[in-house]
Amino acid sequence: MVVPLETAEPPNPTPEEIKKAKKKCLYDFDLITVDGGKLSLCDYRGKVLIVDFWATWCGPCRIEIPGFVELKREYSNKDFEIIGVSLDRGGPSVVKSFAYKMGINYPLVMANRQILLAFGSISAIPTTFLLD
Repeated sequence: MVVPLETAEPPNPTPEEIKKAKKKCLYDFDLITVDGGKLSLCDYRGKVLIVDFWATWCGPCRIEIPGFVELKREYSNKDFEIIGVSLDRGGPSVVKSFAYKMGINYPLVMANRQILLAFGSISAIPTTFLLD
């Protein structure tokens, strides 16, 4: 037996709902920087943001870092930021030492469960997202 189902489009959001959604930050959680500070992706609202998942042992990651350093230098006075999310298991001290050697001039955080869930399954690195 075939039973016809009624189909309908979902209702469009109201202007009030749109305004409220624009104020909400999808990434409202704290990340720990390699220096031990806290950082939230919500702090970068209104900026173009590159979020790069990487590790110190990753060859392709090492190759892309100088390009990110140059981008940060060139656009430091603009509404632009880069955040590196380290997947290293050696901890912040390993990442901090590596960052110094590579001249990394943008914030680095250690990956946690929240950011990995927020960005989906990171199955390969480097994986880079551009948020606007």
